Amino acid sequence: MSFNESHAKEGIRTLDYIRSKGVILWTKNGRLHFRAPKGVLTPDDVERLRDASGQIIATLERLSKAADADTEIHPRVRFERAPVSFSQLAYWNVAQLARRPSVRHLAAATRLQGQLDLGLLHQSLGRMIQRHEALRTRVVVVDDMPVQHIDREIECQIRIIDLSAAPRADQDHLIKSRVHQLMLEPVDVTKGPLFIVGLLKLARDEHVLVVAMEHLISDAKSVGILMRDLLAAYVCLANREEPGLPSLPVQFADYATWLQDIYRPCIERRAEEWTRHLHGCPTLEFPEADAVDPSAGGWGATPVEIPLHMKERLLQWSRSKGTTVVMAVLVVYVATLLCWCRAEQTVVRYQTDGRFNSKVQHAIGYFATVLYLRVCVTDSTSFSELLSRVTREYCAAHEHADFSYIDAQLPRLESASAPTFNWVPQSASTFNATSPLICSPIEFPAPALDGPKDERDPALLLYEGPSDISGSLLFPRHRFSEASMRQFVRTFMLLLGGLLRDEDRPIRGFPLQ
Repeated sequence: MSFNESHAKEGIRTLDYIRSKGVILWTKNGRLHFRAPKGVLTPDDVERLRDASGQIIATLERLSKAADADTEIHPRVRFERAPVSFSQLAYWNVAQLARRPSVRHLAAATRLQGQLDLGLLHQSLGRMIQRHEALRTRVVVVDDMPVQHIDREIECQIRIIDLSAAPRADQDHLIKSRVHQLMLEPVDVTKGPLFIVGLLKLARDEHVLVVAMEHLISDAKSVGILMRDLLAAYVCLANREEPGLPSLPVQFADYATWLQDIYRPCIERRAEEWTRHLHGCPTLEFPEADAVDPSAGGWGATPVEIPLHMKERLLQWSRSKGTTVVMAVLVVYVATLLCWCRAEQTVVRYQTDGRFNSKVQHAIGYFATVLYLRVCVTDSTSFSELLSRVTREYCAAHEHADFSYIDAQLPRLESASAPTFNWVPQSASTFNATSPLICSPIEFPAPALDGPKDERDPALLLYEGPSDISGSLLFPRHRFSEASMRQFVRTFMLLLGGLLRDEDRPIRGFPLQ
């Protein structure tokens, strides 16, 4: 064995040994950086790391180049079946879809004012079905594993619901009720289509367009894409133009095939590293809640609203810190969890749209994935310090993104049911002066959904609107009472105000009542 080969192998052995202790290593500008849990590395370990730094840097850069070579997603040779993505597999396992029907978890509604051509709307829907393979996708079981089946053609009619005879004062309530009905209808995921388009008629020249989608073929961004593309196609056809929609270099099934067949070794390596990083973090122990029925099923939802004046102050604060409103709100959520549970550290699941590759920006599918953030605090940690810690952890988690590989493993890791943070950004308007319709989105509360018993922690779901930020704190009813979750939201809002008033004060120093 040559001198260089011997040194290279020693570098790999040192890299594996250091990583086995849960240490995260990376290179920047040709230098080796690492982050380790407190007390994990001995002085001998640090010396060994220093001696082998050159070989470790070379190894990390070689692995990085190998990963970069596999980041190109190409259209697969067209065939009717494709593997599921890790996000789909995780959802399939948690929702137990092999044994029970599903519902259409995701929906959007848009009010249409003006003369509506139903024939053109049907034609536009047909264009969407041909454009997006996900709309022609169902999931079947082959050799005990879920597989995507893409049909060449499907029939999907627009369901028309006439509410025009109802008193005007009752229509808002009826709209929300009908949207919930469309969402909560049982869905057999082995039979398509897994989405529905409804049209609520309020008057001769006023309608509400509803799209509702099962999660296996969609995520929050995909619902917006379908609504955007459907209405954009309608506007173009009404103006006797061909729809000039964004290009689709690849489809969701191409992405899932790339994940499973090409990029999987890189993902497995990242997941192994990050699992070690998460190992040993205790689960949060929430205070006992009064009036909880352990046999209760489903999820509750406590409203959360960050009004316009506070959103504007958050924007100013974020700009002064060189960060975003999303990160600021995430920091307050982490602080609330740690203060509420009197804990020193936690893992938080940060929901992303998963569209890390530019080729999938306009495709429909379940791209959304989770980043796991492990955050520690002390009695003296301020909001400013917590922002730095959360930001570093987010960047490291993004670098080690596993596309929900950890989430999809059985048995599930304890961290897979940690508290969740999900931010849905404001959708850009797609309408212009040539539109024959006045289009405006309609907000509606999420319906009560059944949830699996192994989901144990709450989830904060927020939507950024043009004026405020609103959403819900979702919680499993068998663990939390509505009263305790309302108090949790009040604590969250108190700490949000504390962030804006005194960012350098320790987070544990704010009164929580």
